Amino acid sequence: MTDQQLEDYFYSRDLGCLTPKQFQTIEKEYLDILGYCKKVKLGIDNLTINSGERALWELVQNARDMGESCRIHIELTEDSIVFQHYGKPFSYSSLLALVKQDSSKDDSSKDLAGQYGTGFMTTHAFNRVVDVFAPYEVRKSKTEVDKYINMHMVLDRSKTDSLEAYKEMNRELVLVENMCESSKVCKGDAPTIFKYKLTQDLVETVSNQIKNVSGLMPFVLIINERIKEVEIYDKHRNEHYVFRKSPIQAQNSPFGQKGWHEIIAVVNRVDLLSLESKSVPYNCHYLLSDDKEDIVIIPPFPSICDDVEKIPSLFLWFPLLGTEQFGVNFIFHSKKFYPVEKRNNIQLPEDVSSKKESGEKNEKILKNMMEALFDFYQIDGKEADLNRDFCKVDFIKETEDEVQKLFYNEMQTMWNKQVINWKVIPTAEGRKSITDSRVRLLHRDFYANLNDEKREKYETTLAKFASYVKDSNGQEYLLPTTDLIKWSELVEKWGYENTENFFITLDDVCRAIKDKSDNLFEFLQFLKDSGNESLYDSYALIPNRAGTLCLRQNLRHGDFMNDQLYNLTSPLMGDDAAKMLDITYLSLANFTEYMVSDLHDAIMVTMSKWRRSSLDQNAKQPLTEKQVTALIDFCSATSQNEFTNFRGKIMTELPTYYGKNFSKNYLPKQEDKEEDFYSSAFSLLLDYTLYQISTQDENWVKENKSFLLRFLTEYAKSTDTARKDKLDTYGVIPCQKGYLCVKKELVKNDGITQELAAIYNAVIGKDLQKKWIDTDFENLYTDFNTQTPNDIAPDIQTELVKYMKGINTDERQKDKSIEGIIRQIILKLDNEEGWDKWFTIIDDNKAKYTFDMASGEAQKGIFSIMDMDDNDIKRLAALNENGALPNLITQMERQKELDDERQSTFNFCYRIGKAIEDRIRVKLGNELLKVQIREHIDDNMCVNDIQNGQDMIISYDDKDIYYVEVKAKWNFEYDNYAHMSTNQVRMAASNPSCYALCCVDLSDSEKVNIPADSSIEYIEEHEAEIFAQTKVHLNIGDELKEIMTPILNAESDTSGRQIKLGDYRANISKTAFTTGVEFENLIEAILDKCSFEHTL
Repeated sequence: MTDQQLEDYFYSRDLGCLTPKQFQTIEKEYLDILGYCKKVKLGIDNLTINSGERALWELVQNARDMGESCRIHIELTEDSIVFQHYGKPFSYSSLLALVKQDSSKDDSSKDLAGQYGTGFMTTHAFNRVVDVFAPYEVRKSKTEVDKYINMHMVLDRSKTDSLEAYKEMNRELVLVENMCESSKVCKGDAPTIFKYKLTQDLVETVSNQIKNVSGLMPFVLIINERIKEVEIYDKHRNEHYVFRKSPIQAQNSPFGQKGWHEIIAVVNRVDLLSLESKSVPYNCHYLLSDDKEDIVIIPPFPSICDDVEKIPSLFLWFPLLGTEQFGVNFIFHSKKFYPVEKRNNIQLPEDVSSKKESGEKNEKILKNMMEALFDFYQIDGKEADLNRDFCKVDFIKETEDEVQKLFYNEMQTMWNKQVINWKVIPTAEGRKSITDSRVRLLHRDFYANLNDEKREKYETTLAKFASYVKDSNGQEYLLPTTDLIKWSELVEKWGYENTENFFITLDDVCRAIKDKSDNLFEFLQFLKDSGNESLYDSYALIPNRAGTLCLRQNLRHGDFMNDQLYNLTSPLMGDDAAKMLDITYLSLANFTEYMVSDLHDAIMVTMSKWRRSSLDQNAKQPLTEKQVTALIDFCSATSQNEFTNFRGKIMTELPTYYGKNFSKNYLPKQEDKEEDFYSSAFSLLLDYTLYQISTQDENWVKENKSFLLRFLTEYAKSTDTARKDKLDTYGVIPCQKGYLCVKKELVKNDGITQELAAIYNAVIGKDLQKKWIDTDFENLYTDFNTQTPNDIAPDIQTELVKYMKGINTDERQKDKSIEGIIRQIILKLDNEEGWDKWFTIIDDNKAKYTFDMASGEAQKGIFSIMDMDDNDIKRLAALNENGALPNLITQMERQKELDDERQSTFNFCYRIGKAIEDRIRVKLGNELLKVQIREHIDDNMCVNDIQNGQDMIISYDDKDIYYVEVKAKWNFEYDNYAHMSTNQVRMAASNPSCYALCCVDLSDSEKVNIPADSSIEYIEEHEAEIFAQTKVHLNIGDELKEIMTPILNAESDTSGRQIKLGDYRANISKTAFTTGVEFENLIEAILDKCSFEHTL
């Protein structure tokens, strides 16, 4: 029903008015009721599902205002919520206010929050109908109570826009007017109860709202002395507990100069469902003004509290719901606050005259409380309880009202000056303030476009990458160890103008990223999700397949480029390899497509570069092992099941050259003509391998001939003539000398014997085997040229005929080697087939050539040899043919010299022995002396031979007293030493005091001319000269003894444990023939021995 319909209804009735005064009274009543209905309708229309929490506080507030010692009980069941308190009974004024929704608060001195005003309308969020049970006091006067009525009244606000609403309001007002006449008397201390029926879908919501109210209840109890306890029974959650404030404060400490106190009060929450009614104490930490009218609640907040961000920052006895985002998260309460009508804020300064005074008062009250708070946190140690939530400073930046905007700006500035110095940011080195030069946070570009889920997802990654940024000393900055993004956002909202020293930027991080890391993808995904994808093009951030970071525009991706293909081709792609995107990062952005044709071209370009450097340049640079391996691996790839084409056959052999085994790599076909894809790489690999083989020597060929034959056999099967032409560039085919040659320089030997080839080499100076293809390789190709005896014999004959003409005219020196060849050919002419046809001129002149090759004396020798028996001539020729004859002649001549030396030495021994005997006899004059000398030059020496250890033995009185060995040397050129035999060494070492070595130096024929073949008579004539050249070594035995003692001891060992030496000899150098004592000293030494023996 509209207002007009309601008006028509009212005025169309017969109101029974007899006078204007009566009509005026009735009309006023109508207008009043109509006003009440409109107020109720407006309140109902403004309700939301979240109005329930405000409704609960409204009920608590009304209960507080109804008594000095308020006790509250809230009970939630599955179909209703009951609010009960013990306070003053309803009076006429309070009940009338409840019905009309007018506040009954009329005495500010009583700390009333506002009783049953428009705020009560919010309770209809639970239900439009409420049952009210309460005592109602009936007064006779202001001071006298007549009785208490047990009131039950139903307030129905379910029909706010109809005639029924008007009628319902009228009905309720009539009930209020007639309540005093009720006969239902009760006691005045009965509880007041409000009961609301709930729909089932609303119970969970109301339960949550009760939980939110419970979280703030400790604060409400410390602010409101009038509330003594609040009991909550939530049957939906099965929770039953009661809040009571402890009468004893845990702390009450004054601080500062303005009378403020720091207080810790305790509110206990008793669990009534536990067996022992367990009590949990909640400490409430707050600052109290000297007049006890202002309270600032500071951290730590009780654990029962919800998220700090959801707690109203302003209280007026109760939380002013709507001030949750006031600008800071501390709680400010003052009984002097002026609230706005909706009680969702206090009146702030505003450019409205009616609100100016209250706004300015509230501003002053707030600033005084904030100054007290700032003073408190300047005290050492007080910052310890501050956390990120209480460092939030984010006052409204823009409002339509300029005065209010100025207020908020001043608030922001005032707080900024304080929080900037608070040491609250948790770092690895403890809590720091943002003014610390090493502290850094994230610039807003990191998180501005991230929702809560993405922030949580990326925070750890951002912390890691931000740590890459270093200061000028190379030190890491100090970042918050927890809640990095929230700390960064919080400080950013402080709104400082010069914040470049506070924040690390995305550019800073991107510049610091140098290498691929485990979390790089997540960081790059973050850039995308945060709207910073453009940084991909400003910084090298995205890795290619090799792990190198690149700009996005420099990367390419092709769906065909799988890991196998990339691994095979990347070494061959040149610069394109660095462009291949790591496919893990494909989802980050759009990348330029890479085609198979691009890969083909890249390989061709790289192969061209490699060819120029390794094959075409004068100073060739060998391919590296990595490059060769890459070529082999790539060229070993195919899509064929049977790899039997030319490339396949070659690749089964080629890797062997590089010490590798062939392994086929299956790779899907990339182009229609598969071999086109591999051609540039395969061509280079083949040519490079040919070049490398061509550098090998004959030793390599000898060791790798089998491989080379297999390889070239497959190579020769190519139908590409260009392939065969390569063999005229690279020498890879072995000749018969083992050298590697180019194909065009090789020929096949057709009938040339090794003997004829040797003659050609000796005469012409060219080794035919260097051009003859190795017989194992003759069948590689059918177009090799051939070489026959008819091709080379004319050149030989021409040179030999020219030689024979030259020696006959004395134009040339005789050359035995050439003459030997001529004789060799002459011998072949009649004995072997073909020689007479090859050498016709020599055949015609063989008799003449034979005789002309000998000199005059030699010609006589020829005739002398011809006088020999034919068999002897054959024997002599055989020796000459095998090359033994010259050596045999030399040996025979040397043997003759040795025989002569032996004869002369024997003669020397005889003459020396006679000289010793004669000279000693002259001295002694008796017959006791005897000298034994070897009787024959060819006496065989044996172990038992008395002469096998010396040439002569000197005896006195039949007792051997001295041993003498004679060594004569005519020539030191054949042998640098004279030698003492094993027995001679033993004898000298065994008889060191009576053994002498006589060395006769006859090598200088100018000093003494005693030829080796001198007769005994000649020696006797030159005896004095021989003695003059003789040097005697009397201590030879002592010199040898030191060496021989262990040897002789071992020889005498019969245990068989010691190692024994066999034959050995002493080498006597030429020095022994030029040093030593004179022969007369030997005579004296022997005489001394004789004298010694005579005295015995």
